[in-house]
Amino acid sequence: MKGPAFNFRYDCLVLTDGNMKGPAFNFRYDYLVLTDGNMKGPAFDFRYDYLVLTDDNMKGPAFDFRYDYLVLTDDNMKGPAFDFRYDYLVLTDDNMKGPAFDF
Repeated sequence: MKGPAFNFRYDCLVLTDGNMKGPAFNFRYDYLVLTDGNMKGPAFDFRYDYLVLTDDNMKGPAFDFRYDYLVLTDDNMKGPAFDFRYDYLVLTDDNMKGPAFDF
């Protein structure tokens, strides 16, 4: 996940079918867009090159899937889950269940 998408020279990051395989993505649409609008602030300062989203740091109301889309805002990205201790992005079937990922 290196490159212009993480320098915010572009206004969106697109995660395509290529890195979104499996039943967690029903693919009624073909991609998930994370735009600058919901990626502001220190959580996205990219002092490191990757972001980890695991089962352990996706608990609670920010990820309760009451909505039909996933929004990652400063408010739900506080604390150690986003301190970038890890080196990669992991979006697995196991931590992407439910209507939030039905698209």
